[in-house]
Amino acid sequence: MALNRNQTALSALMPLVGGRQKLEQEYGGNLKYLGDEFLYSTLLPNKDRARIAREAAAIFRKVDAPVPALTLLRISQYLDPSTQSGLAAFEAQQKRAAENEMRRPVITKNLEQERNVRPRL
Repeated sequence: MALNRNQTALSALMPLVGGRQKLEQEYGGNLKYLGDEFLYSTLLPNKDRARIAREAAAIFRKVDAPVPALTLLRISQYLDPSTQSGLAAFEAQQKRAAENEMRRPVITKNLEQERNVRPRL
């Protein structure tokens, strides 16, 4: 992961975590299940599994995949609560991006917009 080969690192990691689809699902309260299952077969201690989850989340952020990145940050926080994972900052960034997207005008032939158009936050 340190060599900045993002796609290669994700391709190597995906079979170990059960595939990308598993990370892209909304799990709500099943974080305990995801955290306990994450890289369980490797027999690594929780601190190392949390570090790998944080590094994988950073790669997903680089390739513009926020849902798996958010899931991995939550797993990291669950596995090692004492280490800062950047979860709150990333959630705030995603919330701002969603709010800015709602404020963006939709370019059409019609002048009227279906929603309020305002400056970015």
